[in-house]
This record gives sequence, C-alpha cells and structure tokens, in this order.
Amino acid sequence: MNNNNSLCSYDSTSYGDFNPQQESWPAISNIIAVSDFIGFGFSGIPRNCMDYAKAQIAKKGYQISNYFDVGQTFNL
Repeated sequence: MNNNNSLCSYDSTSYGDFNPQQESWPAISNIIAVSDFIGFGFSGIPRNCMDYAKAQIAKKGYQISNYFDVGQTFNL
C-alpha cells in the first residue's frame, strides 16, 4: 500500500487495484447548479486558480478564513 498520508493517519483505508472495466460507472448528480459554476474567464475574477476556487466555494456560502493557517486551506 502506498501511504500518502504519513503524518496524520486520518484514513487507513486500503484500496485494491483499480480496473475501469470492472463495472459500469454510476451517474453522479451535479454538486452545484450549472448556473452557479465559476469557470475560467468568469467576469470580475482575476484569472488564477485560487481566486476561482474562492469564488466557487463562496457560491455555497463558504470562505477561506486564513490561507496560511494549518487545516484551513487544502492545496490540491
């Protein structure tokens, strides 16, 4: 198992090898409405990923409270 979380041990789930042909992929409903989607070039937002992400989570009523505080923001 490749442990990519060696510091905190939050998730100890072990997954088998992924096989995309093993079964049909389920349909997943939208998390946000299409009308609430903040895409590249959205008016009034600087063209960088962090500003787009902040604008997108704001549509659901969330905000980043402190970018550099541990546990507040996750960079993916």
